[in-house]
Amino acid sequence: MVKKLSFYLFSLIILISLIEIFLYFFLNYQWNSKPRPLGENNEITKYYKNFHPLFKNNNNLYKPIIIKNEYLPYSLGPESYLYRDYGNGKETLIETDKLKFVHNGDQNYNLKFLEEKKNNEKRIIFVGGSTTFGTGASKNENTYPAQVGKIINSKFKNRHNFIFLNAGVLGFNTQAEHIYLKKYLLDLQPDLILFLDGSNDAHLSLMQKEFDKNFHKMEISETKKNIFSFPQKLLLLNLCNRVYNKIQEIINSYDFKNKILKSHYHKKAGDIMKKNLQNTIDLLKKNNIKGIFYLQPNLFTKKNINSSDKILLEKLEIKRPDFKKNFLLHYDDFKKVYNHLKNENRNNSSIVIRDISNLIETENNLKFNYISWAHFDDIGYNSLAKMISLDIEKILNLNSN
Repeated sequence: MVKKLSFYLFSLIILISLIEIFLYFFLNYQWNSKPRPLGENNEITKYYKNFHPLFKNNNNLYKPIIIKNEYLPYSLGPESYLYRDYGNGKETLIETDKLKFVHNGDQNYNLKFLEEKKNNEKRIIFVGGSTTFGTGASKNENTYPAQVGKIINSKFKNRHNFIFLNAGVLGFNTQAEHIYLKKYLLDLQPDLILFLDGSNDAHLSLMQKEFDKNFHKMEISETKKNIFSFPQKLLLLNLCNRVYNKIQEIINSYDFKNKILKSHYHKKAGDIMKKNLQNTIDLLKKNNIKGIFYLQPNLFTKKNINSSDKILLEKLEIKRPDFKKNFLLHYDDFKKVYNHLKNENRNNSSIVIRDISNLIETENNLKFNYISWAHFDDIGYNSLAKMISLDIEKILNLNSN
């Protein structure tokens, strides 16, 4: 009996060893022969980053786009990227640099903000959520902060030394931005800061049944343990782990697809936004920094709706009934906030408050094309950049210099 058990145990060990050897070479081949697809959650990259024992250096693997932060809900991750496929050949791939900012196409450009500020230098920073970050743009060069930089430098480079920083962070609202400004951005010695807000203040409020000003929907993902996830260096066990996680992902995905998401309206959201914006304005005045505050446009406030816009709106209405109705209720409150702040600062040439939520196509062929309800495509971002560039010229008196 003992001999029989020993034989079976020995056979099992040999079998597991053979499987481990096979997986070792197979996964090594898979790694070297197949390209790692882009994406926030692609399986191949996630697997090799977390489990594969062959590769100890993960520098070139997927890095999270958001990471924990001491003061903020989170911050952008260094040298990471956001990839999304919207279909019909429209994709977005926006990268961050080692400083945790979106760059303008040059990975080292933002390092200029760490250098000592020159006498003739003007530093301009863009603050906002995913629209400022660049979601919807095909690449970093087509985000509106990068395009504003191109426009201003092409017109005034011979007379001024401008540097531009995209400090947009996915999901940030006016509260997170005020903290971001106070704890980090003021140290960069900006001359002008532009804020594009509204969508996230409304969206975060819409998701809450009971309003909480500190609520934030985005979470930092952490490795979840299950019965197969330890020890991680055993390939066979991790193959089981992958299967288990995939089953859970399919179940969760199915539940999500069949779940109707409710939306809610909260009057408090406008009051909190007003307080956040006022605190930010006071901070700019205290530090002698000029500021432009925009109430962000979105598909719900667009006047000229085309066929692609209708499709986006119909899909959203199926998934989230009353989302548009409640969103516009928030925006009615936000418009009053911006109008109030505009009147309070009408005699201050250093603070500009603008409601651009009702952007329409103009005789100047500015087309604000949407790729989602909150994000433009490259053409839309170019139109936004042209409009913002004119505001920068005015507040900095560039044409008169």
